[in-house]
Amino acid sequence: MKKKKFLITTFCSLLAIHYLYCAFEQKPAAARPSGLGGAFVAFSNDTNAIDYNPAGLRLIPAFQFASTYTDIYGVEGLNYTNVKFAFPVKGYGDIGFLYSDFGPSEYKETVFIFSHGFGLAEGIMFGYNLKSMGLKIKGFGSDSAFGLDLGALARVSDDFALGVSAKNINEPEISKGNENLTEEFLTGIFYRPLAGLNFALDFEKIIDKPVALHIGSEFRLTDFFVFRTGLQTNPSKYALGFGTNYKTVYFDYGYSSHATLDGMHVVTLSMKWGGEKEASIKYVPKTKKAPRRSRKRVETSRKTLIATEEEVAQRPAGKVNINTASTDEITELPGVGKVMAKRIVDYRTETGFFKSIEDILNVPRMSRRVYSKIEGLITVSEAVKKSEKEVGKSEKPVPTKPQVTNEDEEPQPEEEEGKPVSPPAPKVAPVVPKVEPKAGPVAVDVNPQAPAPSGKININKADISQLRDLGFTTVQAQNIQRYIKKNGALSSVDDLKKVPGISPDIVDEVKDNITAE
Repeated sequence: MKKKKFLITTFCSLLAIHYLYCAFEQKPAAARPSGLGGAFVAFSNDTNAIDYNPAGLRLIPAFQFASTYTDIYGVEGLNYTNVKFAFPVKGYGDIGFLYSDFGPSEYKETVFIFSHGFGLAEGIMFGYNLKSMGLKIKGFGSDSAFGLDLGALARVSDDFALGVSAKNINEPEISKGNENLTEEFLTGIFYRPLAGLNFALDFEKIIDKPVALHIGSEFRLTDFFVFRTGLQTNPSKYALGFGTNYKTVYFDYGYSSHATLDGMHVVTLSMKWGGEKEASIKYVPKTKKAPRRSRKRVETSRKTLIATEEEVAQRPAGKVNINTASTDEITELPGVGKVMAKRIVDYRTETGFFKSIEDILNVPRMSRRVYSKIEGLITVSEAVKKSEKEVGKSEKPVPTKPQVTNEDEEPQPEEEEGKPVSPPAPKVAPVVPKVEPKAGPVAVDVNPQAPAPSGKININKADISQLRDLGFTTVQAQNIQRYIKKNGALSSVDDLKKVPGISPDIVDEVKDNITAE
């Protein structure tokens, strides 16, 4: 007990005599970096990034919590503890907090840090610390200071990174301005040559001190055990450590030697809800998002667009005649892909001409959503309808107002505009054989991922065109394919509701036409 009091008293007296030079000097942040010899600037990927490089917070995928304890050089009473946690905030990177306490009641240091790390570009991260540091010495009073740390991290690849950080760059003062707190500059390299094997190299420069070199390595021996070792120069030290975990609970131990004093034993208990998986650092430039519109608004916008192009839409030549158009011509309609276009042609071949544009709804898997997009852009030939009636009655056609007939009739693809179309039925009837030659070769356009024999489309194998035929927008179709690629095949049709941008109403509308196999 006397020895303990003597060491503590001597320590505090030296601090007071030398203008608090040792105040807030670096202490072991946690067991993991201690076992790596302090090499952690470019390796920062957990809550320890707050101490070494705040930019590394951006790599934390979910909430993490850690608590560390050690006796400085084994001196009882000179205990150091810290508690820190960090978590991601959507759209703002990750934020972290740290509280530390050092020393006995005669000499007490407390530090509170707010830390923020975020991405600037793909693989490029930046971070900063805002620190409040308080010091209280029995018999000498108390003081406080504000510090600012900055850090940057460049993940060149998943296996290589460069890091740099600067501490107390605002030159904080304590003891009423008599002493500046230590400024520190670090740069480091991280390299992973093999899965489970990590190397780190740091260079540390403290003002008025020589450059120190830190080298560390981490070996994952099993899924739940990691061994660490490290070296340091100026002063020369070696370090050892290990880590183990059970699910989200982690325990780490680190040992650091000293040339004259006893070594330090550091223990850390932490919880990582996201495990050791790092957050994605893919950079997506911010773009102005188009306002999300409901299906009713989309339908209204489509009708408004058609109304603004009324002159073009009202001209028969500007519409697609679904009684004579080829697959390629029908595919040009909005929301209609090659598969749906072939269904329309096949249906027309099997059942005969469409009597009205509404008859297109009888085509298998033709939805009202697609119909609302094309109803102002399609037509049926009045001449064909008239010829069918006249041929059925075996009546002699009576030519009346050929000019009016020419305006109402849609010109065939082989006809030239401006040439009068003869109104008699016998000349219109040959239109029928023109349809079949065009419908026959179109079978070549059938998508290799055609619907299953059951007649339903397998949502796990459908391409963009098939998804659009079902009534999905291009963006929704892309979201479905991305979700399946990332999470695997859908086990049921209802799993579509998990896809971003797909509402339950849309799924209920198309579920009778799809399957998940």
